[in-house]
Amino acid sequence: MLHKTALFGITALVGGLVVGSAGVTMAQTVDATHYTIVCDTLSKGTIGFKPSLLLPGGTVPLEQTKIKGTLSGCTATPDGTNPAITVVSGSVSGLLNSTTNACTGLLGPSTATGTITIKWKVASPVKLLSATTTITVASGNTVGGTSAVFADSAMYGSFTISGTTQTGPFGGPSGTGAASVTKALTVQGQGALAAACTTTAGLKAANIGPTELKLQ
Repeated sequence: MLHKTALFGITALVGGLVVGSAGVTMAQTVDATHYTIVCDTLSKGTIGFKPSLLLPGGTVPLEQTKIKGTLSGCTATPDGTNPAITVVSGSVSGLLNSTTNACTGLLGPSTATGTITIKWKVASPVKLLSATTTITVASGNTVGGTSAVFADSAMYGSFTISGTTQTGPFGGPSGTGAASVTKALTVQGQGALAAACTTTAGLKAANIGPTELKLQ
């Protein structure tokens, strides 16, 4: 009788642990649609151009720009009383289409359109209800230029993306990313970019360095 009682107690304890564990797992699935996020680091950031950008140029009907990189240094802010989450990284990939392969297209507002996706990884045991943010870029959302970020006169290519729409996590109060902004600089200086544009091969790719991404 004592043996049966002990066995029953162990079975009840194991059952309780299983139910309890299931409850914890359920509680850790987070809908981050209305969260905001800020990331300050982009590793292995590249933008590739096909066909290559030329100076002068603009003779092709379709220019494709591929974007890749990994975001880190991210801080996510919950909305309301929703649980905090720790974002480990975000894998970035994108494809933008435009109508010119002229290097001058890197300056000023761009007519490029397309999508950029970010696949988020968060710290265990939290899981996101949706782990992918899809950003839709329309004509005029991307503005290129040059920027001097140091005390000397060195200039670098700069890009700002804003006014986009998005789905998935980190859409801010509206859930659509209405106030999202991304700013980035090229690793190559303006002189190196211009020099590549004037070669026969043209500018095939550039590296993206300092980046600040705000999805909100």
